[in-house]
Amino acid sequence: MRSDDYNESVASAAAGNAHDGLPAIVVSVFDAVGTSNLETWLVQNNMITNCTADSVLATEIDGKDASSCLWDGLYSGITIALLFDQKIYLFTGTREGDETADGYSYEKDFNELTQSVRVGS
Repeated sequence: MRSDDYNESVASAAAGNAHDGLPAIVVSVFDAVGTSNLETWLVQNNMITNCTADSVLATEIDGKDASSCLWDGLYSGITIALLFDQKIYLFTGTREGDETADGYSYEKDFNELTQSVRVGS
């Protein structure tokens, strides 16, 4: 994602305005000291996560309990979050499944990314 697009998205979220950005795969890490309920955090931070009440589902990353949600807007997408070692690892990507002639696809690349994640020792 270009820096200008990111800065516009952050400014919109800070102002409480919904903002559809360009299709992207975004990995963010948040301090989570004192956070014990990942589903609640995802819903409370929906301007970043796109997760709403009753949309969060259980999933796994690296064999560890995680949470996810599907969302729609200008693009349809997915958010997956893992709470580990007082950090929240947040993966957000569009579900654009069309593949280019050279094999590029947001959906395929997002799935490969989340399946390759390893946390801990």
